[in-house]
Amino acid sequence: MTIGSSAQRPALARHEASAQASGQSVRRLSTREAREMVPALRPEAAEWATTYAALVFARCLASGVVFVPGTPTATHARAVLGERLAQARSLRELAEGLPRCSAWLLADVSGPEDLWAAEAGWWRRLWSEGLVLVMRGRPEPAATVGAIAALAADAWRVRGALEVAARQGRGAVRVARPGPS
Repeated sequence: MTIGSSAQRPALARHEASAQASGQSVRRLSTREAREMVPALRPEAAEWATTYAALVFARCLASGVVFVPGTPTATHARAVLGERLAQARSLRELAEGLPRCSAWLLADVSGPEDLWAAEAGWWRRLWSEGLVLVMRGRPEPAATVGAIAALAADAWRVRGALEVAARQGRGAVRVARPGPS
């Protein structure tokens, strides 16, 4: 699948028309706005957002998705990940290009089948780093960001538990390997 291809545009147009019909405004981000979005976040959240963007990009690579240069999706990927990472064409190339602070994300990924463990590790790290911010005990914006992060990770776990319950315990259940956060 190609993101930004003409096959994607009708669905996007329908979404925009539906949103406008319901009174919601729809506006695409400019390149400048996309570049400014992540750094404008709290420092804690900016690293989480960038690392998760790399994980989503890794999933796209593993699925054979190609970002068409010049489309909003490709522009946003470049703005968040940087030119070098946005041009990666394999998981290995992406992993080798990650900055040191994010290298842990794909360190144990040897193929697409390992991305679930990388995502579980991301959520585990989000939860633990969020709790550290909350437990500082100071009334500051970072505590709120940390609480939101911990709650988001808890919601992800609840979603997984509900999925297992819906299947009545049948099927493969993937549990992240224990490891450092």
